[in-house]
Amino acid sequence: MTTEEKLKEFNQTLKKTRMPVAQGSFELPQKPPYISWVVEDRSEIFADAKNYVELLNIQVELYTTKKDPSSEALLENVLRKSEIKYTVSDEGFLSDSKLYAVFYEMEV
Repeated sequence: MTTEEKLKEFNQTLKKTRMPVAQGSFELPQKPPYISWVVEDRSEIFADAKNYVELLNIQVELYTTKKDPSSEALLENVLRKSEIKYTVSDEGFLSDSKLYAVFYEMEV
């Protein structure tokens, strides 16, 4: 599977939450809850002197107006059903945007 195909499939997985989803940022402001995600970096696994597997390290950001366990559970269930392992790296209220954010990290 190419990198482009992986990213497209990952984006489709996030859309199963039925929340607005964007890689990077949205062109227009969105009403929370919404999801933004970025590829933080890539790594390669080599075997027999060839690139064997490409791993994409992705950060997913869930934005809500306040702590929203139901939106978090929805996203986490979609990730689990898709067998994507994740960790919550940080969360908190962003005073400048007046939004609550939960940051997830994962490899695909």
